[in-house]
Amino acid sequence: MIFLIIGLSGLGLFLFMLKRRNTRVLEECIRVQNVVDALAKKDIARDLPWEWRYDSFESMSYDKMLYEFWKPVKSYFKNSPCCQESPEINKRKEEQRNDTASS
Repeated sequence: MIFLIIGLSGLGLFLFMLKRRNTRVLEECIRVQNVVDALAKKDIARDLPWEWRYDSFESMSYDKMLYEFWKPVKSYFKNSPCCQESPEINKRKEEQRNDTASS
């Protein structure tokens, strides 16, 4: 009987921690989705390709983020290209710097 109580308590604790992790993963995905949306709108306004941002965002599995509990939730998109400035923007900025430096 005592083993049943301990087992159920452990299961309850595990499910509680899984629920908390699920909430954090969902909040992080919503935050990153908002960043991707904003950057994609900027790319569209600058006439740059934007579809790759969503492809990069969708390449991360929600299940992987949920069940890899040993990794912090924020680490999955920390250096993701979908949350960075567009590579074309960086090329244009570099070209402008070179033009300014050569003048």
